[in-house]
Amino acid sequence: MPPMIRCAVIAALCFALFRTSSHAIEPENSRIGSAVARPIRPLMQRYGIPGISVGIIVDGRSYIYDYGVASKATQRPVTRATLFEIGSLSKTLTASLASYAHVTGKLSASRSCP
Repeated sequence: MPPMIRCAVIAALCFALFRTSSHAIEPENSRIGSAVARPIRPLMQRYGIPGISVGIIVDGRSYIYDYGVASKATQRPVTRATLFEIGSLSKTLTASLASYAHVTGKLSASRSCP
């Protein structure tokens, strides 16, 4: 999987874990939705991605945008209830989160276990 797609999928999965309803006013939601759609739709087409959910947090508010279909066979659209298989990406996500925790001082790699 190309690195750009892997990053997009990881980001989508991270945010999907913390889905909350948005309390933003409609113009703000529309502006952010347009900004998210601009890079996502071409990536989906270029790499043949049938469907994806993308989450983003702006000023402490979460926004979730669903694109495409969950199944090519049934043409069911991606919704907030769609489950995505993460497969081996969980290892990358775990390593990324551990690295972030280390950089922010929440995890020390120099401590030894008792």
